[in-house]
Amino acid sequence: MSLFFTTNTKDSDSRVTDIISRIASVFGSNQNIGNYFMFGKKGMPLGSISSVNFDFYEGFEASEDAVAFDTYGQDTMWTGYHTCIDENVGVPSADYGLAMTFHSVIKDIYVISEIKMECLKNLVNGITLGDNSVVGVVATTDGREILSDTNIANDGEAVFTTLSCFSDAVGGEQSEGFVENIDFRGEQYCFIYSKVGEDTGVMICGLVPRAARVKDAYAIAKIIVLIVLIAVVIAILVATFLTGGIVKEIQWTDGKTDGIHRTCGKRV
Repeated sequence: MSLFFTTNTKDSDSRVTDIISRIASVFGSNQNIGNYFMFGKKGMPLGSISSVNFDFYEGFEASEDAVAFDTYGQDTMWTGYHTCIDENVGVPSADYGLAMTFHSVIKDIYVISEIKMECLKNLVNGITLGDNSVVGVVATTDGREILSDTNIANDGEAVFTTLSCFSDAVGGEQSEGFVENIDFRGEQYCFIYSKVGEDTGVMICGLVPRAARVKDAYAIAKIIVLIVLIAVVIAILVATFLTGGIVKEIQWTDGKTDGIHRTCGKRV
């Protein structure tokens, strides 16, 4: 991964260079994290893709992604897509499965990072709930589903978001649940779900044929789904931790070096 930023005499300060190197290091050292972008109202952006003729801050602020983020009303939002980046930077949406957008109001800095598609596919394909079953990671904010390889749905096809019980689960207070007798394409299934963390908008879901032994399927599926849940939470925590660390580094340098402001955000 590479970083892109402008330099001048002040920007060459060793402290700024060190922080920039560490940003690249922490993102690049985690094999589950894909591309990342960090940009503010002032200065040049930092990121894993260089030579892009795109005003990140103005472009993002004017996009539907920013509208969705503002509507969500929190400083961190998880989605299945970051369409603005895809369209203007040329990031293939097939390369990642989840995207995190973080905004530091104090610094007016955005950080967008990805969890690789390969990571999520490995997780869901590592689960076996029986024949004609399916497991998925779902971003409830925009409905993207990362499904296990299955014979009941094609890759990229919507499964869980088409179920009426899915909306009930998303809006409900329960963090996990099990719903019997769900009709899916003329067959009876059991719907299993577990929400990832608090307010992430990410869910792990499963469909198990009703013809299977429901109690056994529930017990086994619940354990396996929770294992996947833990793995996804770890990936999310890593990304969130790294983001928090970056913001702290920028705050730490505030007032000590001008260079970091020109590369990462505005002076507070």
